[in-house]
Amino acid sequence: MRPRFSPLALLAAPALLAGCIVILPVPLPLPAPAPGAAVAPAGPAAVPPPPAPACPVPAGADRAAAEVIVGLNRLRAAAGLAGVRAAPRLDAAARGHACDNARRGSIGHVGADGAGLATRLSRAGYRHGIAAENTGAGYADGAAALAGWAGSAPHRANLLLAAVREAGLGLARGADGRLHFVLVLAAPR
Repeated sequence: MRPRFSPLALLAAPALLAGCIVILPVPLPLPAPAPGAAVAPAGPAAVPPPPAPACPVPAGADRAAAEVIVGLNRLRAAAGLAGVRAAPRLDAAARGHACDNARRGSIGHVGADGAGLATRLSRAGYRHGIAAENTGAGYADGAAALAGWAGSAPHRANLLLAAVREAGLGLARGADGRLHFVLVLAAPR
């Protein structure tokens, strides 16, 4: 099925897609401390809990997530890449950010509390190696969101990151009625 776009959506598409890329490379090991230097004990970094529960899930969110995963795996297969599987922790991170973006009318990557993708993944209990995020608003459904991202070179690059193995989709409706989408792609560490 071919996605349908209204003339207004086609005009707004560049604005809806602008700047929607974040890639977190695999963390590199830190250099060894100098002899005699104090070393802090290793342990998980303290990450504040996420804000209060997010917004209600819009009708059709499960269908949209399935459309994105199925379509994404087709796109990846055509490029000779392994598919991705849905990951509940990535869904949670994406959902929370979609709600935050919907509340603020944003398509950004930094939350209202200043948190970026790495913090949102930590809050969701997901230990990542590499992660990427695409955001957008105003798409009718998951297939249309995927088509929009696939038609944008930087977003497509995220969709086709060879190292990612899992994906999560967040969907929220803004006060203006527009659907806000957040796709998180990652590989666990």
